[in-house]
Amino acid sequence: MPIPPRCPFHQDAHSTKMPIPPRCPQTQNYFDYIFMSEKYLYAGLEQLNFRQNNFYNSLVRLAVCHTISEEEQAVFLEKVMENQKQMKVWAERDPMNVLHQYQLVEAERYRVMDCKLEAIDLYDRAIALAQENSYIQEEALANELAAKFYLNWGKEKAAAGYMQEAYYCYAKWGDKAKIADLEHRYPNLLRSILQSDTQPFNVLETLANFCDGNNSSHTSIQTNSSCTNISKTLDFAALLKASQSISSTIDFHDLLRQLTQIILQNSGGDRCALVLPNSDGVWQIVATATSTVTELCADSLDANTNLPIHLIQYVKNTQEMVVINDSKTDLPIVDEYLSQKQPKSVLCLPLINQVKLIGILYLENQFTSQVFTSDRLLILNFLCTQAAISIQNSHLYQEVRNSAEELKHSLQNAQQQSQELAEIIALSNGQKRILELITQELPLNTVLEETALYIEEQSHHPAYCSFLSLDAEGRLRNAAAPSLPTAYNTLIDGIKIGPNVGSCGTAAYCKATVMVEDIANDPLWANFRVALDFGLRACTSTPILGPEGQVLATLAMYQAKPGSLTPHDRKLIEVATYLARIAIERDRIQNEVKQAEIDLRQNKAFLEAQRESSLDGILVVSHNYEINYYNQRFLDIWKIPPELQNVRDYRSMLAYSMNQTVDPDAFLKRVLYLYEHINESSHCELHLKDNRVLERTSSPVNSSDGAYWGRIWYFRDITDRKRSETAIKQKSQALEQALQELQQAQLQIVQSEKMSALGNLVAGVAHEINNPLGCILGNINAVEDYSKDLLGAIALYEKKFPQPGKEVQKELEGFDLEYLQEDLPKLVSSMQDAGNRIKSISKSLSTFSRADNNQKQEFNLHQGIESTMLILRHRLKANKHRPAIEVVTDYGNLPAINCFPGQLNQVFMNILANAIDALDESNQGRDFAEIKTNPNRITIKTQLVDEQVKISIADNGKGMSEEVKAKIFEHLFTTKEIGKGTGLGLAIARQIVVEKHGGIIQVNSKLGEGTEFIITLPVGRDGDSTINN
Repeated sequence: MPIPPRCPFHQDAHSTKMPIPPRCPQTQNYFDYIFMSEKYLYAGLEQLNFRQNNFYNSLVRLAVCHTISEEEQAVFLEKVMENQKQMKVWAERDPMNVLHQYQLVEAERYRVMDCKLEAIDLYDRAIALAQENSYIQEEALANELAAKFYLNWGKEKAAAGYMQEAYYCYAKWGDKAKIADLEHRYPNLLRSILQSDTQPFNVLETLANFCDGNNSSHTSIQTNSSCTNISKTLDFAALLKASQSISSTIDFHDLLRQLTQIILQNSGGDRCALVLPNSDGVWQIVATATSTVTELCADSLDANTNLPIHLIQYVKNTQEMVVINDSKTDLPIVDEYLSQKQPKSVLCLPLINQVKLIGILYLENQFTSQVFTSDRLLILNFLCTQAAISIQNSHLYQEVRNSAEELKHSLQNAQQQSQELAEIIALSNGQKRILELITQELPLNTVLEETALYIEEQSHHPAYCSFLSLDAEGRLRNAAAPSLPTAYNTLIDGIKIGPNVGSCGTAAYCKATVMVEDIANDPLWANFRVALDFGLRACTSTPILGPEGQVLATLAMYQAKPGSLTPHDRKLIEVATYLARIAIERDRIQNEVKQAEIDLRQNKAFLEAQRESSLDGILVVSHNYEINYYNQRFLDIWKIPPELQNVRDYRSMLAYSMNQTVDPDAFLKRVLYLYEHINESSHCELHLKDNRVLERTSSPVNSSDGAYWGRIWYFRDITDRKRSETAIKQKSQALEQALQELQQAQLQIVQSEKMSALGNLVAGVAHEINNPLGCILGNINAVEDYSKDLLGAIALYEKKFPQPGKEVQKELEGFDLEYLQEDLPKLVSSMQDAGNRIKSISKSLSTFSRADNNQKQEFNLHQGIESTMLILRHRLKANKHRPAIEVVTDYGNLPAINCFPGQLNQVFMNILANAIDALDESNQGRDFAEIKTNPNRITIKTQLVDEQVKISIADNGKGMSEEVKAKIFEHLFTTKEIGKGTGLGLAIARQIVVEKHGGIIQVNSKLGEGTEFIITLPVGRDGDSTINN
């Protein structure tokens, strides 16, 4: 078998006869590989070879996608998807050998589709799996492809990291040709590796230079120097291993144990202590160690008797290293500890990272002098520098873990809210689908069956739904029950309603919902236990009422197990009842319209038959205005009296007929015009004073040679037809109005559910805050009183006993009593202020989440605006893309107005959220400094004008065009991206302001200048109670 060309990804694959893709990056080589690989695809290859061919075929196709047309891309991607289906089967059977290949192809496919986040995740997962299962060549390939992805994205730093990993993997695999290729094509990404290969590394010089620049020092007695022969005494490998051990430990407590033991092993000391500041900046002893044991602690540095506090404080203040031999020093650092213990060698050095003091290390040797030589100081400086970095990393790691826990908690809450929102969206989508079916004029039973299936699908447990219509005899008839057994539907069809007729019959009879939790025991089902034979144990039925309160049908939800409905079930039944009522009413209206159309067609057919049988009024007038013919119908239509009939004078009949019309002048003018224009025909309607409507048709009568003989007139009474057309038009208008009301209801349901969920969340947060807050605020006053009593007692004690004794005096020296007496009242006061602040925030949350009832309430608009801004505060804050959005308020003196507070809060929320979105959109393409120069701003202004409240909310975003501004309040109109806007917010805002409150909402906007929404509301109350500015 001839060998096809090779791939750009590897020099060698496994030693097989499978097609190997080309290494060279020329496009033609890729296409040659694709052709040859498919040629040999089914040439009896074993599964391993077939799988490898599948894998590389997909990678090569994805690699050339950017060089071909969109039509060819579609074909290539379809082939890749076909390959991936087979790869997925293999990956599920053998994940250790195949899953990383499947993930790498998926990463490349998402790269082609420009789905960066998915590609990033899949590259990393493919690399990790290949490394875990020792596929070093495919680990190298995955790193290389990831590096190219980041490089094409403009992320050169990230690309360098992946390309260097690929370089090391190829080197470990022994692919020298591939290494040379990477060095030739990506020298910039491999600069750090290539430079390190050309520059020799001098361990002694590097370590000495590193140590010389780290710390200044103070040594009491000259220590032995060994820098000249350090190469003889320094085990660099052990030192490097110790440094790596410190740098690789991330847990804080493990790091303290590792660090203290490594320091003791490399320093010559027999005891050490590590002093670090805590999160509040208070210095504490966190670890003490000997060669056998390390003790972790959190003891205060002040008044500690187990360490030389003066020495440690000196090093902390000067950031200088101090070495003391034989307890001899000129520094003012000798304290009780050094005087009593007199260790032979003492070392205290600062841990510094980037000029910042991270901690202090104390070392001593109780029995040996001059232990801390310059060589050991060099090693300790090196280790302590790494220790300072690792301590900071450990703190950062702990902060990240804490943040991760908080994020996990937030995500759990978000998931719960997302689930609730998903249910709302599912309800909305289901309603929309059913409403579309209704508008398609499908049969009623089809719509009801879809509605029943929709309820069953959305229920969280097995449920079976049925619709039963009520006929004129008071019997229930099966309308739709797609999931119930046919035999059961047949049994209950035709049951007469009554007070004890199961759930459905009783609900229809009582016009109320009937819930039966267990059919086996409920007396309402005493005569209908046959339901148990069909596996039905619980049933809830609700009547569907018409506009006049009449029962149209019933909706039932059956369950296979005993039990009551969940709140979600009740919501489903409520929505389904609403949809079914619309469908039934629409079907009734459609039937009436169809009947009206039938009647109209019958009338038309009857009138046509009359005309054919000369039942239309016919009048024939000659060219010299003489009456040639008229029929009885003509006389009846125009009610010609007998005296005119006998005379047969055309002018007299014309005058008599003309006077019966609503507009005689127009009638005469048209007649004269037709007699002057003899070749013209005419068809029009005549409205008579007695409210009749006549259809008049006139045509010239010509001889066979075209000579004008006269004119024939047809008159038909179309009064009944006009009335029928008017009735149909009225029915159509009513149907259109019902559809509009339906759309408005859908709009209200979706938004009210969203705001209800948000309101419940905010109210719950406020409630949870208020409980502990009440406890805190209630106890602060008692704490203040107790502290005053306690401090007073201490002051009295000092006055009466100025010399309290050594033990008391020693205890008092351990803390600053005067500072405590001064600072404690301030602490209590700041706690009081903080509690009041939290109480204010909680009150604002409660104001925003307050629910509306059926009556308007007096409401402070400023409180509503402020509570809304509190909810949106997180979106106003600065982030990495822009500074904080400024909010400028100019509040006037407003009266408390009668309104629905929750609805107005919803309006403020929609407008302010849109303003923030507009500002974020206007920031695109601008850097942080540019935005800071011309900051984002939202201006809110209120005033009272002519007994009306005027609220203005303006932003300095990019504004909107006149075309957009004209449609801004339309239902479902949005300029935002898919998934970011629904087109409901401003439509609902307009409905709330205009329809619910009788107000006005206007928008002023210019491109490049920003947008302003102006809301005008009537005060709606008497009195002069106002809101202070």
